[in-house]
Amino acid sequence: PDGAVMGIPTKLSPFITTGLFSPVGKLRAAADFFIPKTKNQDDRSLGVFFRRRFGDEVVENLIEPLLSGIYAGDVDRLSLRSTFPQFLHAEHKYRSLIVGMKKLKEIHPQHGDDSEFKKNSVFLTLKEGLQSLVDGVEKAIDPDIITKGIKVEKIYKEDNAYELSLNSGKVIKADSVIVTSPHAAAQSMLSEYKIFEPLKHMPSTSVATVVIAFAQEALQDNLDAMNIAVSRNSDYTITACTWLNKKWPHAVPEGKLLLRCLVGRTGDEAVVDQPDDEIFKIVLEDLKKLITISAEPEFYAVTRWKQSMPQYTVGHHDMLDTMNEQLEKELAGLYVAGSSYEGLGIPECVEQGEDVAKKAVKYVQQL
Repeated sequence: PDGAVMGIPTKLSPFITTGLFSPVGKLRAAADFFIPKTKNQDDRSLGVFFRRRFGDEVVENLIEPLLSGIYAGDVDRLSLRSTFPQFLHAEHKYRSLIVGMKKLKEIHPQHGDDSEFKKNSVFLTLKEGLQSLVDGVEKAIDPDIITKGIKVEKIYKEDNAYELSLNSGKVIKADSVIVTSPHAAAQSMLSEYKIFEPLKHMPSTSVATVVIAFAQEALQDNLDAMNIAVSRNSDYTITACTWLNKKWPHAVPEGKLLLRCLVGRTGDEAVVDQPDDEIFKIVLEDLKKLITISAEPEFYAVTRWKQSMPQYTVGHHDMLDTMNEQLEKELAGLYVAGSSYEGLGIPECVEQGEDVAKKAVKYVQQL
């Protein structure tokens, strides 16, 4: 509905008239105006937090598809503090989330609402593709010190320096180390240190993307939308679909449509292991239930991301705090950053990278 900010209504009329919820579900959601704020700031799941404020219908038909879709996770397991702490802060300050998000939108109008996605893309990407980000980083570094296709077997501290044992047999010595590998790989490299033991139990989810190209006239529906988010309780395998020609027009030739569908999430990952043609068949059948397709696709491509979506379950934030405290005491000069820790998105990973780079430089300068 118009006026929704990450699924939280800030305009009453579109919410009242939407067919997403029953009259009872709408009345239950309105209880947010009267429900007192939570007394403590302890971590809890997204599901527990939002069900208390809005009820099951709004969570399952609107909030869950939007929020858990970002993490391919289960809202009843994902940590509120590690994913969307702004909602906890809004409740603490304004009591009602509806009031809180409306106030925040007035303070930061540039953030807009979900309805703006229908007009202009608020998503940014690089015109030459994300590989150009990696290429740019490589150009800024001496090529003689870049090593590719080599696995780090072990990282261990020897006196005041670190030694990295590679599967090529070579050992690299360093004053400081920044580990940006996925958490399972990081734990494997540093398995002799109990600090990283919690990473062994941190779950991940596998997903796959299916990109399908059509001629423009092949799709009859002129949807006033950029994305479709699919609720867990619906009869579809896809979890989301994006019109890439609307999201990033520069990436798609004139007269063509490019759809990107996602499959796989916590508790529903088996589809990712199916053959490409089977995944494509499943996705196309789902699309035909949602929109009118009058011609065959021009091509499709399936990409799998095995165990690529780290799950920030309840307690993730506290686990990180403990791990970083222990690192500072026992393994000074070693830092971790990346999607497994404080944000999956590229902006969050860039921010983490800049932060740990500054810390590493400061540490080495003090040696």
